[in-house]
Amino acid sequence: MTLGDLGIKPPSVARYKQALLAVQWDMKGRQPNLLPAHYYAPDRTVTATTLAGAVGYKGWQGANLQYGILASMVCQFLGLDLPYYVAVFATFDAALGREHWELAWVMIPQLAQALEELRWVKPKPL
Repeated sequence: MTLGDLGIKPPSVARYKQALLAVQWDMKGRQPNLLPAHYYAPDRTVTATTLAGAVGYKGWQGANLQYGILASMVCQFLGLDLPYYVAVFATFDAALGREHWELAWVMIPQLAQALEELRWVKPKPL
Protein backbone atom coordinates (compact mmCIF):
# COMPACT_ATOMS: atom_id res chain seq x y z
CA MET A 1 0.00 0.00 0.00
CA THR A 2 1.23 3.49 -0.84
CA LEU A 3 -0.21 6.95 -0.56
CA GLY A 4 -0.71 6.75 -4.32
CA ASP A 5 -2.82 3.62 -3.88
CA LEU A 6 -5.05 5.72 -1.64
CA GLY A 7 -5.22 8.53 -4.22
CA ILE A 8 -3.00 10.79 -2.07
CA LYS A 9 0.12 12.58 -3.29
CA PRO A 10 3.06 12.36 -0.87
CA PRO A 11 3.55 15.57 1.08
CA SER A 12 6.13 18.01 -0.25
CA VAL A 13 9.53 18.32 1.39
CA ALA A 14 8.37 21.60 2.92
CA ARG A 15 5.24 19.98 4.42
CA TYR A 16 7.27 17.11 5.85
CA LYS A 17 9.63 19.62 7.43
CA GLN A 18 6.71 21.53 8.95
CA ALA A 19 5.18 18.33 10.30
CA LEU A 20 8.44 17.03 11.76
CA LEU A 21 9.19 20.33 13.44
CA ALA A 22 5.65 20.44 14.83
CA VAL A 23 5.85 16.95 16.40
CA GLN A 24 9.48 16.91 17.51
CA TRP A 25 8.70 18.07 21.04
CA ASP A 26 6.04 15.38 21.44
CA MET A 27 8.43 12.54 20.60
CA LYS A 28 9.17 10.24 23.52
CA GLY A 29 11.68 7.54 24.32
CA ARG A 30 13.37 6.17 21.22
CA GLN A 31 10.97 7.82 18.75
CA PRO A 32 13.54 10.51 17.74
CA ASN A 33 15.89 7.71 16.62
CA LEU A 34 13.40 5.91 14.37
CA LEU A 35 13.50 8.14 11.30
CA PRO A 36 17.31 8.47 11.23
CA ALA A 37 17.66 4.68 11.65
CA HIS A 38 15.29 4.16 8.73
CA TYR A 39 17.13 6.77 6.64
CA TYR A 40 20.53 5.13 7.20
CA ALA A 41 19.29 1.59 6.45
CA PRO A 42 20.48 0.06 3.16
CA ASP A 43 18.37 1.52 0.35
CA ARG A 44 16.44 3.35 3.11
CA THR A 45 14.52 0.11 3.59
CA VAL A 46 13.79 -1.53 6.95
CA THR A 47 11.52 -4.09 8.53
CA ALA A 48 10.14 -3.63 12.03
CA THR A 49 12.67 -6.23 13.22
CA THR A 50 15.68 -4.42 11.75
CA LEU A 51 14.38 -1.06 12.95
CA ALA A 52 13.94 -2.49 16.44
CA GLY A 53 17.54 -3.68 16.47
CA ALA A 54 18.82 -0.34 15.19
CA VAL A 55 17.19 1.67 17.98
CA GLY A 56 17.38 -0.81 20.84
CA TYR A 57 13.93 -2.37 21.15
CA LYS A 58 13.85 -6.01 22.24
CA GLY A 59 11.42 -7.02 19.52
CA TRP A 60 9.71 -5.83 16.38
CA GLN A 61 6.52 -5.03 18.31
CA GLY A 62 8.02 -2.00 20.08
CA ALA A 63 9.44 -0.53 16.89
CA ASN A 64 6.21 -1.16 15.01
CA LEU A 65 4.11 0.47 17.74
CA GLN A 66 6.34 3.51 18.22
CA TYR A 67 6.86 4.10 14.48
CA GLY A 68 3.08 3.96 14.07
CA ILE A 69 2.56 6.44 16.91
CA LEU A 70 5.12 8.82 15.39
CA ALA A 71 3.51 8.45 11.96
CA SER A 72 0.07 9.13 13.45
CA MET A 73 1.34 12.41 14.92
CA VAL A 74 2.68 13.43 11.50
CA CYS A 75 -0.58 12.38 9.83
CA GLN A 76 -2.59 14.41 12.31
CA PHE A 77 -0.51 17.52 11.60
CA LEU A 78 -0.85 16.98 7.84
CA GLY A 79 -4.59 16.29 8.06
CA LEU A 80 -4.25 12.77 6.66
CA ASP A 81 -6.59 9.99 7.76
CA LEU A 82 -4.82 6.82 6.67
CA PRO A 83 -5.75 3.19 7.33
CA TYR A 84 -2.06 2.48 8.02
CA TYR A 85 -0.25 5.53 9.42
CA VAL A 86 3.26 4.42 8.44
CA ALA A 87 2.23 4.98 4.80
CA VAL A 88 3.10 8.64 5.42
CA PHE A 89 6.74 7.56 5.90
CA ALA A 90 7.15 4.65 3.51
CA THR A 91 5.92 2.44 0.74
CA PHE A 92 5.58 -1.26 1.55
CA ASP A 93 6.93 -4.47 0.13
CA ALA A 94 6.88 -8.00 1.49
CA ALA A 95 10.27 -9.12 2.75
CA LEU A 96 11.59 -12.12 4.59
CA GLY A 97 12.47 -10.99 8.08
CA ARG A 98 14.73 -12.86 10.46
CA GLU A 99 11.88 -14.73 12.10
CA HIS A 100 8.88 -14.41 9.78
CA TRP A 101 7.54 -12.60 6.77
CA GLU A 102 7.41 -8.88 7.40
CA LEU A 103 6.66 -5.75 5.49
CA ALA A 104 9.70 -3.87 4.30
CA TRP A 105 9.28 -0.12 4.67
CA VAL A 106 10.91 1.93 1.90
CA MET A 107 11.29 5.59 2.93
CA ILE A 108 9.46 8.14 0.79
CA PRO A 109 12.07 10.32 -0.97
CA GLN A 110 10.47 13.61 0.09
CA LEU A 111 10.75 12.53 3.72
CA ALA A 112 14.41 11.61 3.26
CA GLN A 113 15.09 15.04 1.75
CA ALA A 114 13.22 16.75 4.59
CA LEU A 115 15.37 14.91 7.16
CA GLU A 116 18.49 16.08 5.30
CA GLU A 117 17.32 19.69 5.07
CA LEU A 118 16.43 19.72 8.77
CA ARG A 119 19.90 18.28 9.45
CA TRP A 120 18.40 15.41 11.41
CA VAL A 121 20.62 13.18 9.24
CA LYS A 122 23.82 13.66 7.26
CA PRO A 123 23.07 13.23 3.54
CA LYS A 124 23.88 9.78 2.28
CA PRO A 125 23.47 8.51 -1.26
CA LEU A 126 21.25 5.48 -1.80
